[in-house]
Amino acid sequence: MKLTPDLHAEFTPEGATTVAEANGVSFDCPGCLGTERHHRLHMPFASKCPTGTAWTEQGTSLEDLTFVDAPRGTRSLRVLGYPCHSHFNITGGAIDFYGDSHSP
Repeated sequence: MKLTPDLHAEFTPEGATTVAEANGVSFDCPGCLGTERHHRLHMPFASKCPTGTAWTEQGTSLEDLTFVDAPRGTRSLRVLGYPCHSHFNITGGAIDFYGDSHSP
């Protein structure tokens, strides 16, 4: 599963077309894609948002975006509080699910 086109990813703010221009990335949650639980996720980049919850990004585009670190010392994204309970990494623009993740 890829950020684009599968998860309709786009950089934020609107109009940003590269990692260097972006403050973060927004995309459909891969754990509930195509279900009634559908929602979007927004992940801010640490290079533009040095305080708070932000992921350290690598790459130049949505096609090669990789999160290499996160606020809690792991690069994984764990979505709690939604019925999907997704747990995954973003590597080279693709989603890598953990075994404890509910995925489609």
